[in-house]
Amino acid sequence: MRARRRALAALTAAFAAAAALGGCAAKGGPATVEELAAMTGCPKPQIQVDATELRQAMCTTSKGRYSVTTFATDRGQREWLDDSLGYGGAYLEGTRWIVLANTPEMLETFRQTLGGSVRSNGHVMPSGGAAGSR
Repeated sequence: MRARRRALAALTAAFAAAAALGGCAAKGGPATVEELAAMTGCPKPQIQVDATELRQAMCTTSKGRYSVTTFATDRGQREWLDDSLGYGGAYLEGTRWIVLANTPEMLETFRQTLGGSVRSNGHVMPSGGAAGSR
């Protein structure tokens, strides 16, 4: 009986870790602003926009200041990114989410955790390969 409980606990922990590392919310959809922020070391993101089509929060940590944005649709994400690229910065893109920072170097540690692709000045760096990433 104890062996079964340990096996079930290990399986549950492995599933939770895989969901977190894959950038997926517990409900099976894309990760939330709060989940992504926590995975970057920002336990209390400051919500700036809370709309149906997107949610955006600012984070300030020892790594610097950056924003985390989630999108309701892939199209909304593409349109937002197309409009934003002209303003500069570096963008870490995943499945219906973007982390925006001043430099690509700042995003590298986040990419190791979240996956995704870093884009700066219109150039895309290849994905780190995490599940659920773009």
